[in-house]
Amino acid sequence: MAEQQLSSPVEQPDRGGSFLFLPVGARPFMRPEKFSEEQRRFWKTGDDFLRSVNRIFEGTNEINRLLIPGMIFKRAMKGAMPLWKAMAALDAETSFPSPVGRLAPERRGAEMAKRELLFAARCAASLGPSLEKRQEVLAALADCASEVYAMDSMLGRTLAAGDRPALRDALCRFFCMESRERAYDRARTALCAVLPPEALDEQLERLARLHRYTAVNSSEVREQIVPALLEAEGCPLAY
Repeated sequence: MAEQQLSSPVEQPDRGGSFLFLPVGARPFMRPEKFSEEQRRFWKTGDDFLRSVNRIFEGTNEINRLLIPGMIFKRAMKGAMPLWKAMAALDAETSFPSPVGRLAPERRGAEMAKRELLFAARCAASLGPSLEKRQEVLAALADCASEVYAMDSMLGRTLAAGDRPALRDALCRFFCMESRERAYDRARTALCAVLPPEALDEQLERLARLHRYTAVNSSEVREQIVPALLEAEGCPLAY
């Protein structure tokens, strides 16, 4: 059977935010650099020194995190990102095709998590300009977007890598299992913060339909991962 992919809700965007609109594996990735042992030792020494210095930037990082949804909305308003069209497509979708092949459940889960983020963002957009003052909503959307981006990247890199596919698949399955739950939780938090009580139950039910999936056997996946970690005494993969 030929491998199928979930179709993108909209055409490929020309600028940033492509992880939201392109199918898993369609986004280009930077090639990881290769480091010598000497470079790694130097890197560790510098990392130990910078760890304390980086605490200064923690507050800045938190502020930058809250800017993620704001930047998405601003790009959409300028026409640089087809966000509104993707949101409108949610109502037009009556079925969600299941991909087949390698990591099919995880690929479908990542695509559905993108739709959860779009659904939560559409509800949050109903606040209008006052959204920028609702930090708890912005934080929830930012966390959800981060999880979706991480799943998309993890799946794309895993499918593109050629070495140790069984181990890579197990790591990817375990990560996506936990990341999907975190994304759903943050999308649900955003809905609860913006919707009136009389509309909340219906919208939460719609969000739950996007989240419906068969959970991974976490014990089985751990049994594939742990021996490799113990043998390598750390991360068993170069990247």
